[in-house]
Amino acid sequence: MLATLAVLTAVPAQALDPATPLRDYHHTIWTSKDGAPAEITSMAQTPDGWLWLGTPTGIYRFDGVRFEPYVPPPGSKLLHSRISNLVAMPNGDLMIGYVWPGFSVRHADGRLEHLAQAQDSLMSVYSVARDIDGSLWVTSGQGVRRWANGKWQVIGPASGLEGLVAISLADQHGRLYLGSDKGTFVLNRDSGRFERIDAAPSDALVETPDGQLWAGAGDRLQRLPTPAPTLRRPDWLAPSRASVNSQFDHDGNLWTVRCPVGLCLLRGADQRNQPVVASRDATDKLDQPWQVSNLSTNLLLEDHLGNIWMATQAGLERFRNSAMLPAKVGGADGFYTLARGDDGEVWVSDRRKHNVWQLTPGQPPRAHADYDFVAADRNGALLMAGPTALTRRRGQRVEQIAWPAEPGSYATYAVVDDGRRLWLKLADRRTFVLVDGQWRKRSAVMESGYINSAVDGDGKMWFVSSKGVVSHFDNGVVRTAWSPEQHGITAICGIFAGGEVLLAGENGVAVLRDGQWTKLNTDQPAALSNVTGMTASANGDRWLNGGHGVLRITQADWQDAMTHPERLLRYTLFDAADGYAGEAATGVWDNTALTDSKGKLWFASTSGLWRLDPDKLWRSTLQPRVEILLLQADAAYAPQDQLRLPAGTVQLRIDYTGLGTDKPEKLRFQYRLDGIDQDWQEAGQRRSAYYTNLGPGAYRFLLRAVNENNVSSKEASLDFGIDPTVTQTGWFKAALALLAATLLYLLYRQRLRINTRRALERFNLRVEERESIARDLHDTLLQSMQGVIYSVKAIAMDLPPQEPMRHAMDRTVKLATDALVEGRDRVSELRAEAATRLNLSDALQATAAEHAGAGLQIAVRSEGAPRELHPVVHDELLLMGRECLLNAIRHARASEVNVVLQWGERALKLVVSDNGVGMPAEVAAAQSKPGHWGLEGLHERAHRLQAGLELETGAGGTVWRISVPATLAYRRRASEAEA
Repeated sequence: MLATLAVLTAVPAQALDPATPLRDYHHTIWTSKDGAPAEITSMAQTPDGWLWLGTPTGIYRFDGVRFEPYVPPPGSKLLHSRISNLVAMPNGDLMIGYVWPGFSVRHADGRLEHLAQAQDSLMSVYSVARDIDGSLWVTSGQGVRRWANGKWQVIGPASGLEGLVAISLADQHGRLYLGSDKGTFVLNRDSGRFERIDAAPSDALVETPDGQLWAGAGDRLQRLPTPAPTLRRPDWLAPSRASVNSQFDHDGNLWTVRCPVGLCLLRGADQRNQPVVASRDATDKLDQPWQVSNLSTNLLLEDHLGNIWMATQAGLERFRNSAMLPAKVGGADGFYTLARGDDGEVWVSDRRKHNVWQLTPGQPPRAHADYDFVAADRNGALLMAGPTALTRRRGQRVEQIAWPAEPGSYATYAVVDDGRRLWLKLADRRTFVLVDGQWRKRSAVMESGYINSAVDGDGKMWFVSSKGVVSHFDNGVVRTAWSPEQHGITAICGIFAGGEVLLAGENGVAVLRDGQWTKLNTDQPAALSNVTGMTASANGDRWLNGGHGVLRITQADWQDAMTHPERLLRYTLFDAADGYAGEAATGVWDNTALTDSKGKLWFASTSGLWRLDPDKLWRSTLQPRVEILLLQADAAYAPQDQLRLPAGTVQLRIDYTGLGTDKPEKLRFQYRLDGIDQDWQEAGQRRSAYYTNLGPGAYRFLLRAVNENNVSSKEASLDFGIDPTVTQTGWFKAALALLAATLLYLLYRQRLRINTRRALERFNLRVEERESIARDLHDTLLQSMQGVIYSVKAIAMDLPPQEPMRHAMDRTVKLATDALVEGRDRVSELRAEAATRLNLSDALQATAAEHAGAGLQIAVRSEGAPRELHPVVHDELLLMGRECLLNAIRHARASEVNVVLQWGERALKLVVSDNGVGMPAEVAAAQSKPGHWGLEGLHERAHRLQAGLELETGAGGTVWRISVPATLAYRRRASEAEA
């Protein structure tokens, strides 16, 4: 904060241009409709750039754009709302005097401290001065008080003072002055008493910029003797307090209110040796009701940028330098054309009323009734159109050119000289061309008509038709033409030639490069809309008069844009904030921008004529300062460290501002909320940021701004946090996650039980089907076969023992009996009788023993306690294990095969591994082999069992892992099954 104050107070003011009349300054008025308070009784500008306003309803502060009432920090308040005096100190403190008893100071850090309470006798404060020792001298309706060492001291007649003291001033020399109705007094430091230096009544003590002291009453001031040498007035002094009557500006001009009404200005007053009376000696005045917000003017203040502020009964007013100054000629605003004369004069034609004026520096406009239009030819001569002839004049040389012989009015709309021809367009839309001293109709020279044109060299012209066709005319021949589709500019309003060819319309400006039109790009798409004027200043800068104001492009930026038109064009915009009113005139179909012979720039707009002196453009190098004002959520929060917002805050607004710039309305803001914004957000001139759908957490808001001169501010930041609601806390989310996981687990278990039950139902159904088949086989096929055996055996018994047929029949009976026994065994297996079936381990052992051979070791082992298996699982696993075992024996070329049966609580696992050569990669990837069905059968059986099947194979061997959930594999007891 202190660094900012030091910078601002060190910047010298840029005074108002003394050559500008009061009426031509950029004069802005704020009244109640703009939010300004009425009846402002005191003003002061603190070094941070805030303008403070004291009123009968409290204190307001103003950033140049928005008024806001002053709200003291929490826990403090103003003693009264009726403010009598405000004075800013160099350290940023603001002294506050009241109409009623009390005295306060708002410190630079925002603290509010009361130096005199409501019960004290100090009231109706008139002025405050800070002495060299830091003490305060306060004048009020109760006399003079001095604040030093934390207490008040009454300064009475014993100190040498006389009369009612109204004003105090501590100057840069260390002298203290007091003014009363009995004269002006200075404090003698040696004696400690006041001495009279002038007997005239004094309610005003003001310093000139060079340090001379003036005193007086009302609108009368006189110079007081000032000991030599004098020191210049400190830059902080003028903004620190408002004057109730007169104020010297940075250049020594005297501004006075109530003279007797309105505002008076006496230029060069500081150079006068005689007393001045503003109402009598003023060189300029604003004393008419339409010139100010109210003729009852109260206060004057010069800010640290040199602008003059005036308070009235109705509001607040500001005077500052205006880049654009009006040139009043009294014609029809919006229909002017411009022509350059020889000695700095400019000729203006009114196309609607056909009037002509000559504007000469330092002289009022001069009307020329003999002419209705003036233009300039290629060599700078004036082409002056009259009712009977066209006059070409350059200095003393005059040439008369008769109009065409064709009868009719020759009220001229435009005359253009291309160096070889004169192109004449009349108000009645007839067009002629002067070729070799003879007038011809335009159609005899060029077939199509035109609404706009530009000269591009001797005999060369650019024309735009009413249909938007752009043509290049070269000494009688149309060389090239572009349709609207080819150049892309709509509603063309201007074409400009001279180095580059530019085409302007409602959608921007295009430049011709290598036979192709390329649009120029800007950060604001509408910046180049409706450009009707272009000119260049002496330093090569280009000036474009368009629909949003005048654009200045430096020579370097212009060359860059012509070389790389795809890049963003850098420019400075001069608009209403710079004094330019209206927009570029589009109804004249002519260039609305001109550089005169003295280097001044002229522009025609819909509101009149404007002139600009490039040599008087002041570029402030002062760095703007941004400030975060308020965070609005459920309530308003002032910026502070460790700011916490209540739980449930989801949307907020952050208000901010920018200070310390000559044109605060042109500040461009950027902001970013870390945690939300990925990049800086362009806010333009908006002074609030809005956010919604915020969650709990820590945030940092960053703010910066750029002024009209592209000087950037430092960043300001605000850290704040949003507390979580109960449902946003970590433990609540963890509890929800746990609950969700539990529900998912329960759903999984429920689904697993359902799937297991369905699988068991399928298994049991298969068992029932097998048992049904077994019964049918036993009751039909096996019984019938038993009968056949008995019949054959009975027949054989009737044959002699030596009969060959008997031997054959005995053999047949034996084979049939063996088949019957095997059939009974199979039926027993179908009936799934656990007592007769080998357990799975033994069955696998039997299979291994059956296929073991030389050079191959097969080991079968069981881990865990064996349990009774569901018949279907038993048979399917046996078949799957047999398939895996046979694959290892037949294809793996292994020396060892291990079969492990793991009886687990969660699953029954069968692992078959070998140390063979492994499967071919393509077979392992496809999980099948053309013409072989073993692998596909394994997968089909696993699917039916809802079993997991994994294969690992490589150069070191192959491993099959089969896993069946315990709920499916193990046969449950009846009680479990019922459950």
